[in-house]
Amino acid sequence: MASTNQDAVARLMTAEGRVLLDQVASQLDGYDEIQALRVSSRLHAVGHSGELIAAALTLARLRHRAAGRLGPASARLWLTVDGLEQASRREVAAHHAHRFVRARITRVVDLGAGIGSDTLAFAEAGLHVQAHERDPVTLACLRANVAELGLGNRVTVHPGDVNTLVEQSRLDGTEAAFIDPARRDARGRIRDPARWSPPYRTVVRLAESVPAVGAKLAPGLDHAVIPSEAEAEWVSVGGELKEVVLWWGRLTSRAIDGEDVRRRATVLRAQGPGEPRETMGPPSLTATGPEETRVAEVEPVVYEPDPAVMRAGLVTHLAAQLGAHRIDPHLALLSATTVVPTPFAHAYHVEETLAFSLPRLRAALRARDARQVVIKTRAFAVEPDQIRRRLRLTGSGPTVVVILTRLGDRPVALLARPALSRPPLVAE
Repeated sequence: MASTNQDAVARLMTAEGRVLLDQVASQLDGYDEIQALRVSSRLHAVGHSGELIAAALTLARLRHRAAGRLGPASARLWLTVDGLEQASRREVAAHHAHRFVRARITRVVDLGAGIGSDTLAFAEAGLHVQAHERDPVTLACLRANVAELGLGNRVTVHPGDVNTLVEQSRLDGTEAAFIDPARRDARGRIRDPARWSPPYRTVVRLAESVPAVGAKLAPGLDHAVIPSEAEAEWVSVGGELKEVVLWWGRLTSRAIDGEDVRRRATVLRAQGPGEPRETMGPPSLTATGPEETRVAEVEPVVYEPDPAVMRAGLVTHLAAQLGAHRIDPHLALLSATTVVPTPFAHAYHVEETLAFSLPRLRAALRARDARQVVIKTRAFAVEPDQIRRRLRLTGSGPTVVVILTRLGDRPVALLARPALSRPPLVAE
């Protein structure tokens, strides 16, 4: 509801507005734009205002989009376009909350709480939360979401600008804080940490004044700007890299269990809309063991590390765990003679290695009667879709995985099939 004004949101939250929302929900099957136009016409005909109908339909569309990210509660939540875009997925928010629980923290200040995905997860984990949000519409949604889920006994909601709170030292005496800077504006994603709201320097300053701080940041954050005293955890969900969280003070692994960790890669399983939240710790890989691994030829098995492992710089640590080696010093591809099941990589049985040329690749695939291909590229300049279109496959056989990469200065194609190497990600 980013384009919806505060008055329209307030009216939707009245008894009349809630009746309208129920009518919209009962007349929409999921969300479909053609259906939505018909519903809008019917509601206009019985006297509802155009502005209120538009707000109700926008919320219905957002709730439909949010189901995969926020779970069953999304059907009751109050959402904005920007708030949903930045909201932590429910499995990620539960993971954040679990770290606070493990640190025996009982109270947390959630700064820039947005629509409340992390606030709600903290409260559901038993923490008392003081949530701050500066945008009036988002603040109204946050308050409504806390009330909707019956968490008002654990959550207090306040209007407040994070920069002001930090710069004026209004958080003195705070036990713990969680901060999620806004990283988008009207033009899209903001890549410069100095332009986040609040900027990265404010996040670091917060960590200097509060004894336990977690900061949810963009996963592309430069390793060089991460303070040495912070633990950095890159998190993926269902194989998609989502964030890096910096943990300070009582929230570091060093403080929680005595494990001296600087970098961690955590892989979460994407939960279906109807599944309950997981509250236990997921598989994590940390920077232990050697920092280097040998480079050798392609063996019968190739591993493609999870993006959290790659971004955390833990590929060589994964190689040591798997008894594997790199196939090139500059590539995040590993190889070994046998498959070791792991949640941290996809593995493939390599059936053939070709010096790359399009005619040679086409001939090899046609010899396999390939019906279609899954093309993966590593340090390879051509887009997969361009290759796929030019292959013109007409077979009826199996799908073939093609990994296009380089070995030194030689472009190669690895023809492969998936190995059963990545078991379902479940709580430990």
